[in-house]
Amino acid sequence: MNSVSKAAKYFGYQSRTVKQKMEIMIEKNDYHKSLKNKVICKICGSKIFITKFLSFRKLSNHLLSYKTKRLMIVSESQKNKWSHFKKYWNDVTKELRKKASKNSKNIKCKMSVKFMINSFKQTNQNAFCPTFSTVYKALKQQRIKLSFDPLLYLSRGGYTKTTLKQGKRSLIHARDVKYRPKEANLRLEKGHFEADTVVGKREDKFVLFTLLDRKTRELYIALTKRDAKSINKALRMLIRKYNLEIKTLTVDNGSENTLLHKVVGKKKLFKCKPYASYQKGSIENAHRYIRRFIPKGKSFNSLTQEYVFWIKEQIDEYKRILAIEN
Repeated sequence: MNSVSKAAKYFGYQSRTVKQKMEIMIEKNDYHKSLKNKVICKICGSKIFITKFLSFRKLSNHLLSYKTKRLMIVSESQKNKWSHFKKYWNDVTKELRKKASKNSKNIKCKMSVKFMINSFKQTNQNAFCPTFSTVYKALKQQRIKLSFDPLLYLSRGGYTKTTLKQGKRSLIHARDVKYRPKEANLRLEKGHFEADTVVGKREDKFVLFTLLDRKTRELYIALTKRDAKSINKALRMLIRKYNLEIKTLTVDNGSENTLLHKVVGKKKLFKCKPYASYQKGSIENAHRYIRRFIPKGKSFNSLTQEYVFWIKEQIDEYKRILAIEN
């Protein structure tokens, strides 16, 4: 391994993560200048006064302390933060135990974590309340010393899926859709477009890049790869082929759209809010016509650009009702 990027690629991490861990692991040793036996570099021949080396002991100590701080209530600030929820939790479990001890038939009448958290939120609106996943993780790993006997059965074994977190690129060069001009919102003129991608199978290399005029509902389709550079090429190809003038372009927050500002410009690119596909509903509806020719679950790897253009022609022949302003 002769570079951080190669090491990160080999182990399946981000380069930034590897650099951060290296900074944590590095230790220094000072060699005083008055020492008789100087340390000489074999490559350049210069004297060495400070050496740096990786210490796995420092890394292990860091990881242990990080996990402890994250999952165990050890500091005073954490204890104060969790105090209201912990008191409520213990009061509820204590009450359930009393009922179970009086009547053995009530032992099976247990309560879920989700129900307890929702009840706590209703009675303690201003107090800190952890999420469901945080409580379940803490209970599974036994990091929070709470009484949970009366709870519903909590699985202990089995495989827990872990995923590698990757930094997601955001559309920093796009404006919010609420700043889109009136001409685009009311469909008063041509040239205001929506863009999206249609995916076949998850493992496919190719997707369909779709472009739709908000006023005329005319749909343009291109077969391309899903990365940002390929999406840029597909948009340029459609603009050149159909001589399009793009006044505004509305897209979602997908990583494949991060370079579209290089084609249309920053002032013309608008992004929808997360999980708000209705803000570009015209193109979402147009995808239904594509699915008549290419059903869900079918691979796009065997498609050709000529067949995709033929699909566009068939969709353009459909008679649709458009809202026309008087």
